[in-house]
Amino acid sequence: FGLISIILFVRSKFIAYAMKKLIIDALEKYSHLEIFDYHEILGLGKGFVISAITIEEDSWMLGKELKDLKLDREGTLILSIERRDGKKKNFMGAPNGKTIINIGDNVICYGRPEAIKSLTYRDKNIGDEEHKKLIQELKKVEKG
Repeated sequence: FGLISIILFVRSKFIAYAMKKLIIDALEKYSHLEIFDYHEILGLGKGFVISAITIEEDSWMLGKELKDLKLDREGTLILSIERRDGKKKNFMGAPNGKTIINIGDNVICYGRPEAIKSLTYRDKNIGDEEHKKLIQELKKVEKG
C-alpha cells in the first residue's frame, strides 16, 4: 500500500501544482531569486521549440554571418552559440549579426518545430531554396 500511495502522490497534478506554488512562494519570500516560467514565457508546447544544432561541414549556415542568414524571416532566432577553442568552450549569448558560423559550433535556436528541423538538416546545396520556402510558409501562417 505504501508504494502505491507514493506513486499516486508523485503523479498527481494537484500535488505538483501545490508543490510548485509552495516552492515559488518560499523562494520569493526567503531569497533574492527571480522566478520565471520559461516554458510559459517562450511558448514551448504552443508551437515553438528550443533546439541545439551542431554545425557540420555541409551546413547551409557554415561560414555565413548571422545577419546574412535572415533566419528571423522564417521565424527562427539564434539565442546563443557555444564554440570550442581547443579544449575551452566559449559561450556567446545573444550573438550579433556579424557573428560568423563556424564548423563545430553548437547553435541554440528558437522557433517553430518545422523551421528548426529544416535548419538542422539544411545543406549548402539546397539551403537557399528551403529558406525561401519557409519564408513563404511563415507568411501564410501569419496571414491566418
